[in-house]
Amino acid sequence: MCTGSRVWEDRDAIAAAMRETSPAVVIAGDCPRGADPMFADIARHSAECELIVKRADWSKGRGAGMKRNAEMIAEAERIEVERGMYAMVLAAWDGKREHSGTLDCLRRGAQVGWTWRCLSGPGVKPMDMAWLGRHLRGKRQQQPTLWPTR
Repeated sequence: MCTGSRVWEDRDAIAAAMRETSPAVVIAGDCPRGADPMFADIARHSAECELIVKRADWSKGRGAGMKRNAEMIAEAERIEVERGMYAMVLAAWDGKREHSGTLDCLRRGAQVGWTWRCLSGPGVKPMDMAWLGRHLRGKRQQQPTLWPTR
């Protein structure tokens, strides 16, 4: 499952992370800017990768994004069970700690025991990455991977 900031600009970092993790299936959101379209475009152009895009129904109110995140996790869990695949969260994080869909996805993935990998944007300080590691570690996380992109 792939998630990221609306202000993410580093396509090369996302492409490198996707090459390293070699996902067979990418589940991404549908935000028209930032990390979502980058993840989707890279997956779309990969012969080895299936793309599933989950849309948030914003007519249902402000909680639509978080509801979509829960649907993305449920879809990844279903695929994990049905196809015997290993699920993880690959995130492109801008360091925002409040009202962050990216953090919500990371939290949800860590709560079900998935590995998470996080790219850090230019505004993210080392102490932010340390905070993220501490924040998610108590959620059954095994060996988090933090990838600074600077």
